[in-house]
Amino acid sequence: MDNTTFFVLTFNLANTSEYYTCLKGHLNSLAQDRYLFVGLQEVPPAVRNEANNSWSAVKSRVTRSPEYGLYVIGNCACLYKKIYEDEINYFVTGNNDIQAIRHPNGIGFINTHRSPSMTSTDSLRYWTTLKCTISRLLKGGLDSNKNPSQAMKGVVLVGDFNADIGRTGTEDINLKKMIDDFHLGKLPTRNTFTSKDGTKRRYDYILFTKNISISSPKTCELKSDHQAISAELQLFNRPVGEIPGSKSTDLTWPDFCRQMHCTSREKTNNLR
Repeated sequence: MDNTTFFVLTFNLANTSEYYTCLKGHLNSLAQDRYLFVGLQEVPPAVRNEANNSWSAVKSRVTRSPEYGLYVIGNCACLYKKIYEDEINYFVTGNNDIQAIRHPNGIGFINTHRSPSMTSTDSLRYWTTLKCTISRLLKGGLDSNKNPSQAMKGVVLVGDFNADIGRTGTEDINLKKMIDDFHLGKLPTRNTFTSKDGTKRRYDYILFTKNISISSPKTCELKSDHQAISAELQLFNRPVGEIPGSKSTDLTWPDFCRQMHCTSREKTNNLR
């Protein structure tokens, strides 16, 4: 297997079990013989129950299904091929809206769901934690459980951000700033969400570091009120560029988050 090419998909299940069942029916044809990472948001109780019932003795709630591993935190879940499960390492973020794994192909994968009902304080904590997670996966350091993490070659970030880079609201700007700070590539170029009143937004993304490129965009028919986004990506041997927090790998997770928070506030104030 070519360990530089992998298939990625993100899908908001809208708390509906039928969408999850449909997704599982498509996994083999989607993944084929490639590495696979699927990020799910707003997962229904059936997904959490599957994780709990399949491997109830494991606190991190990872299911040992016949073909795929399932990792659940809060209302987020990620799927990956089970044959790599023993080599998967989890990076603990301390935030139920952000989950991360360290994959044996050298990629750090992040799955996230930013709730639109977050308070300004929760939103600030969310964006700080997300930036810290990207930085630690790329440069190494301790996670929130004090587990050491080696540096990954690249990072892929998927999820429903409830923010649209084509708009100018506070959260839209926060997303755009994170993309710029870490020099991330992005998919898609179209709207992915349709509200009950017909409003359309681009809320769902696949983001990736500079050393990862789109090998082949994929059309995916899976759809709730969010459109599933998928792509085949490829890792290349090239630098990711200077990133925030790269010189603070020796800090504990709380100290690192505080430093990133203060740095972000200083940059924001300087722009005013």
